[in-house]
Amino acid sequence: MEHWNKAIQLNASEPPSIQNTLRNHIAEKLVAHNRHQQAMTLLNETIQLEPNNANALKNLGTAFLQRKQLKPAIAYLTKASQLLPDDYGIHNNLALALSETGNDKKAIVHFRKATKLKPNTLSALHNLAWILATHNNENLRNASEAVELSERACELTDYQNPLSLDTLAAAYAEAGRFSEAVQMGEMALVLLKSSGPKEVIPEVLKRIELFKAGRPYHKSP
Repeated sequence: MEHWNKAIQLNASEPPSIQNTLRNHIAEKLVAHNRHQQAMTLLNETIQLEPNNANALKNLGTAFLQRKQLKPAIAYLTKASQLLPDDYGIHNNLALALSETGNDKKAIVHFRKATKLKPNTLSALHNLAWILATHNNENLRNASEAVELSERACELTDYQNPLSLDTLAAAYAEAGRFSEAVQMGEMALVLLKSSGPKEVIPEVLKRIELFKAGRPYHKSP
């Protein structure tokens, strides 16, 4: 941090916009190395000088999200999304934060925006498909969209990602395609047993039994 502070001091005579660009750059590096508190100090300095600095708002919201401080994460990322409406990372992180607080209705909106901005990015595809296939509120489920998204996720990973396969299995079951759901679930199980994560195996087994019985999987309320 010391050499970064020196860099800021050396640029103290520069216009505020240049100083803030430097602070944002340093803060991104700090967040990437889980040095959130130092990053947040820099970002708060930037926002005090420029309240609508979209990148600072984005980075500060991301830092709060990584610290599981969801209320401020949502507040900063929401403002950033209004200033940078075509930023994939903002929408994806905002959706993650909203989903963590149980606001899946709004999370769906931002996951959809993220998948439109970057149609082949696994994180948003997987998370959106899972909500649409398994939500306990039938008004939020959408079987056909869940199948489309999770099939794309599996194609991107050559059907070698067990979590994507598990999501596709749930989507097929929601669409009433139970034999395919069992097939995908069993493929996921083989991969999990060989390469993990093994801690999810019991849940995958329970879902496979549901699918064999002709029942979809829905998360508990």
